[in-house]
Amino acid sequence: MTRRDGTLRLALPSDRMMEGETLAFMEKCGLSVHRTSSRQYVGSLLSVPGVEVLFQRSVDIPHRLDSGDVDMGIVGLERFLEDCVEDGDSLVVLENLGYSFTDLVMAVPDAWTDVRTMANLASYSGSRHSHGDPLRVATKYHRQVGRFLEQHKVPDYRLVHINGAIEAAPLIGTADVVSDLASSGATLRENHLRPLDDGTITKSAACMVANLRLLRGQREKMSAAKTMLELIESRLRAQSYYNIIANIRGDSMESVAALVNENPAVSGMQGPTVSRVFSKERSGDWFSVSVVVEVTRLTGSVDYLRGIGASGVVVTPAHYVFDHESEAFERLKGAVEVVS
Repeated sequence: MTRRDGTLRLALPSDRMMEGETLAFMEKCGLSVHRTSSRQYVGSLLSVPGVEVLFQRSVDIPHRLDSGDVDMGIVGLERFLEDCVEDGDSLVVLENLGYSFTDLVMAVPDAWTDVRTMANLASYSGSRHSHGDPLRVATKYHRQVGRFLEQHKVPDYRLVHINGAIEAAPLIGTADVVSDLASSGATLRENHLRPLDDGTITKSAACMVANLRLLRGQREKMSAAKTMLELIESRLRAQSYYNIIANIRGDSMESVAALVNENPAVSGMQGPTVSRVFSKERSGDWFSVSVVVEVTRLTGSVDYLRGIGASGVVVTPAHYVFDHESEAFERLKGAVEVVS
């Protein structure tokens, strides 16, 4: 793959379902991907010059990142944790992009009615061990599953690598229990399996990852990374907020602001913005109040504003909410500066 100095290469998943979710997410963040055909594996970001988009299979993205083929990428957290080089140059910059949710779980046959926790599983495996019969665990996530079993002191287990149809392994006798991804749990139930009560190994979602070594000293790449992370982070933050605009009659801007501030839940992030309304009706002084509130406080805030005389209440979703700095970029910048 040809390298171009200053061009940040971003890997996006080409898997059918995750590709569509990722492209929709990028568009919502103002990072629409341009490519002349959906069958092409190379594209660009319309709003961020100097970014080359490469579509790769999710299973390949951690390897592409570690080998230096790409600078940044979006992939499932469980896939990155399984395949990245440990203590290498790669870092999770944003752990949860808000889509592609799934859990890596430990599941046992429904018939194992006495095995409901990892402690139960450890005890059961121990009893098998005394008969020289190791517990067989079907999975393709050896690193995470092995560590989880060790943490819970499960003795004498053997990981059985299976790429597809893992849930069928106990039925056909190739394994005793399974560890696989579960979103709704329907596939497990259909195969007469159930997750253990404390058997969640990794709670996964799409995440943003970066190769620190490739970004070190690269001003153009870091500038592009900052723009992407700022837009993504502020878009994710904005999903929790709505903007309320309402007209309230009062004696002055100060008195209206004080009235709104009596309820801290309605006063917004730093306080309300109040401005004079040049009313068509000469029936007292009217002021426009604008506040940004969390979605969980939306209806309560509207009711409170109505209670203090508000009319013409307009609610709009916030598209971006920028903080004083991008936490994700500052974390990336700090890590890049210390990498050897």
